[in-house]
Amino acid sequence: MTRIDPSALIQALRHSSSQSEKSASIPSTAQPSGKPETLGTVQVKSPQQQMLQRVQSIAADDPERRQKAFRFFMEYVLLEKFGRALELAPEFPHLVDQILAQMDGDPELAHASRSAADALIVQARL
Repeated sequence: MTRIDPSALIQALRHSSSQSEKSASIPSTAQPSGKPETLGTVQVKSPQQQMLQRVQSIAADDPERRQKAFRFFMEYVLLEKFGRALELAPEFPHLVDQILAQMDGDPELAHASRSAADALIVQARL
């Protein structure tokens, strides 16, 4: 089974930390209810809404629909846990690949991730 390389996470976190210091942050304007708030004529969506929109954009006949949906979810979880700036780290996609490969190697986690992907797909249609 593939193991997650902790040094990749540390390197990605260091990179995201340095990137967040360099860039100005835009405060979230999403309401606690999860509904987007309007800034002038621009509607700002919460990270969760953005993730669900990405899931919704996957074609219904895409043979990798489940895998893509769960990947979007995993990216969302990691960014919420470790900071949105992690998304800017060039190692981030590789880190997500490692985590997903490790999960796929465990039959229970693989089953749970497929079930979660199905639930995400249903939720994105609502």
